Amino acid sequence: MNKEWTLGICSMLVSMFVIWLTLQLPAGDHVLNSSRSFPLLLGVLLMIVSATQLVKAGRLRTAVVTPAYRNGNIRRGVFYVLWTGIYLFAGIPFIGFILVTILYLFVGITFYKEVRWYKVLPVSIGTILLFYFVFTRLMFIQLP
Repeated sequence: MNKEWTLGICSMLVSMFVIWLTLQLPAGDHVLNSSRSFPLLLGVLLMIVSATQLVKAGRLRTAVVTPAYRNGNIRRGVFYVLWTGIYLFAGIPFIGFILVTILYLFVGITFYKEVRWYKVLPVSIGTILLFYFVFTRLMFIQLP
């Protein structure tokens, strides 16, 4: 069994456990504003990602496992830890959730070169607007 199958199976088991535990919580008045809403959403999303991982594992012909402890990867990991720490402990309390999250995503996406340079700002702003809408308007949860 390769790492793709192991990751898919383990995350699927965790997602099923999260969903089972979530269903043990008391139901609220509104389906999107109860103690079940957010954990159930996370459990279902994890299950979808796990299923995708298992499909990917089924399509692979050979297992390719290479250790990736090069300087570039270590630098990327250190940047992630430091940038996330600054975001959580300095950015949110002093600047505010929405503005600092847009900045966090913009710098992170630019640093990791996830999308082309002209898509970074729309992706950052669009992500925050989507999360803001889902949390505040659908789930009635106020963001910090």
